[in-house]
Amino acid sequence: MKKLFAVLTALMLMASALLAVPAVAEEDAGWQTSTVNVKLALNAEVLAQLVGSGMPEESAPMVTSILAVVSNLGFTSVTDGVDSEAYLTLKDQPVAGFAVLKDEDTTAVLSDLFPNTILKVSPKGLGLDAEAFGSIDLSSLAASLAEQVTAINADLAGRMGTPEAAEFEFEDTTFTLKVPVNMTYKEAVLTILNIAKVIVENEQFQALLAKLKENPMIGGSIPDMDVDKQIEEISAKSDDELPVMNAAIYSNEAGNTVTNIVLTLNEEKIEANIGKIEEKQIVKFDSAQVQVYAVSEQNKVNVQLTSAAVTANITSEKDADHLAVQIGVGMSGMDLLTVSIEQAAGGEMSGAFSTEGKKEVELTAEVLNGGADNEAIGALTQDLMSYGLPQLLQKMTAAMPDEMQGLMSLLGGLLGGGAGAGAGAAEEAPAAEAAQ
Repeated sequence: MKKLFAVLTALMLMASALLAVPAVAEEDAGWQTSTVNVKLALNAEVLAQLVGSGMPEESAPMVTSILAVVSNLGFTSVTDGVDSEAYLTLKDQPVAGFAVLKDEDTTAVLSDLFPNTILKVSPKGLGLDAEAFGSIDLSSLAASLAEQVTAINADLAGRMGTPEAAEFEFEDTTFTLKVPVNMTYKEAVLTILNIAKVIVENEQFQALLAKLKENPMIGGSIPDMDVDKQIEEISAKSDDELPVMNAAIYSNEAGNTVTNIVLTLNEEKIEANIGKIEEKQIVKFDSAQVQVYAVSEQNKVNVQLTSAAVTANITSEKDADHLAVQIGVGMSGMDLLTVSIEQAAGGEMSGAFSTEGKKEVELTAEVLNGGADNEAIGALTQDLMSYGLPQLLQKMTAAMPDEMQGLMSLLGGLLGGGAGAGAGAAEEAPAAEAAQ
């Protein structure tokens, strides 16, 4: 039941997350150039108690200073549809800048954190370009999946029971017609696994997987997929060992519908409802451990997650030239943090970042995996430690001088000479800063 709960929870969270990301319409030409602003707000008093518990009493001022700084961090970026500029801010003052410049083959990343260096990334360098994957064509996989979906739809149509009059209340709405779905838990799981089997056994998909496993950067993270073993394991179980599944589709004369699925095992119950009521799309998941509630209505979305310890709430609202998203996290009834994200059409890039006179460092799959000559990475690290980090600390101290003292004492050891070393090194960097 624990595995079942984990899988269903993941599926419901994925469905909720998808509801919470309204797509920007391609026809909104104004969105090609847009500005994003991100703000972070912390409940510093509560977090200080949580973070500071178990730490020496003398650490409390440093914890408070760190939380105060983090609570005032922000992020702003501008993109013209190709290139981008972004800035990390502290109390609305920029403390670190970045630029992402693209051409046909590569992406260049510049920053005042490494003012003498250009990071270059390309699909070819990462082993993810078209040449690396040869003639792999996944159209056969798409065709196989389409056939599978058609077969599943036909199977589901045959499992629909006789419509019957039955009242079902959901979201203050009464549904009056019930159509039972005659499917056991085992049959539902086997249906999903058979879809996975079609994907895994497709020759082109296997070729793609083999190429990805050869990639030194990501190959080690790709697991083997033994769908046959999972099919064998679930097939060997009796229905008494598995949850009892009851599923039905409810509707009413107004055209509203809701699919209700209830799983029960050893008195533990999991219930999911996926419905459409007028203009609202609703996902509701309820178990003893967690509850998820997501509603999408036109350009508004709200997702709520509640568990015994943690709560989370995501809201988003979009109009023709503006998108606002807010994410809140709480614990034991107290708000911990809020992230506010706003995107608006328009904006202008400063063009302050230049590639002239800088050393290029290409981030290839071998470099990222630590298997290549790291001389270039060493130069990047030197640039960061000698110029970028001291400049960052200097700008953060100017924005929040009192609160930064705790952070400077913490980071002083990393700079090899205390907080003063950071400030001193920053004074040596004006030429590099000017070369942005």
